[in-house]
Amino acid sequence: MQFLPVASPLDEEALEQAVAVNVAGPDEPPLMARTLTAEHVVAVALKVGRTRDSARIQAFLDEKAVDSKRLKSILERHNLMGDWEAFCFRHAIRNPLAE
Repeated sequence: MQFLPVASPLDEEALEQAVAVNVAGPDEPPLMARTLTAEHVVAVALKVGRTRDSARIQAFLDEKAVDSKRLKSILERHNLMGDWEAFCFRHAIRNPLAE
């Protein structure tokens, strides 16, 4: 579990658009928690830019857990496309948002 303070418009948007998920085990009663969308997790990780954040982004990409159009919209809205292109170059990956 990780708590995210609201420190920027991106953080605020991410929390406003958080979704409810059931975090209970298979034989437990439902236990709902709010979580950021995969696209917002990637955008926040990109903005923070630590090594472990890069690994988190890569994991989301490897699992095909993000909607490219939605992620691109978020990155454009928060002026992070340059950071995204730099991330792709630095990690020698084809930019999945260029399509």
